[in-house]
Amino acid sequence: MFSFICNLRQISLAKITSAIRCYAAVKAAGSHGKFGRLPPGFGKITPFSLFIKENFASRKNEQPTEVFSNLTKEWKNLDEFDKRKYVDGALRINEEKRSKFELLDETEKEELHRRAKNLKEARLKRRIRLERRKKREINGQPSMSGWMLFVKEKAVKGVADSGKKQQDIIRELAIVWKSLPESDKDAYNKRAKALSKNGEICE
Repeated sequence: MFSFICNLRQISLAKITSAIRCYAAVKAAGSHGKFGRLPPGFGKITPFSLFIKENFASRKNEQPTEVFSNLTKEWKNLDEFDKRKYVDGALRINEEKRSKFELLDETEKEELHRRAKNLKEARLKRRIRLERRKKREINGQPSMSGWMLFVKEKAVKGVADSGKKQQDIIRELAIVWKSLPESDKDAYNKRAKALSKNGEICE
């Protein structure tokens, strides 16, 4: 009886140890570790991402969101032995990417990091512009027109230079605007459209 209990404890301990090691490997394969973040094209892949990549193409008859949801459930239900294959695969791929990156000279590495930084900043700017546009639409604020941009640029200068009232300046600018060539008006309209896309409003 005592021998049976000892064997049972050893088996349980072995399973727990195996699970802990597998969990640690999953964390190592999915984290940045000592290497730090690599630029796009060299970034680390997680065991879960590798599982999705290998199984996604075979589910052509399902919607992408449905496929992802189903594969997520399948991944969670995999035992440690099956997950280990993807853990080892992710580690191998990440080592290959790291080795490939290390073969580049310092100039190439810096250029890749610079591009990655610029891409990140561009995405942030797009998100800010989108949020501004949504906020403007919610508040019912009009998009900037060529005429609005013309007034915005000229009215302040006119008031500062002449001391005239703003409404008088705007009346004078309306006459000037009507007399402008269509090419000049088009230029203002294009600039105003670009500013509106960037989230600018006419205040």
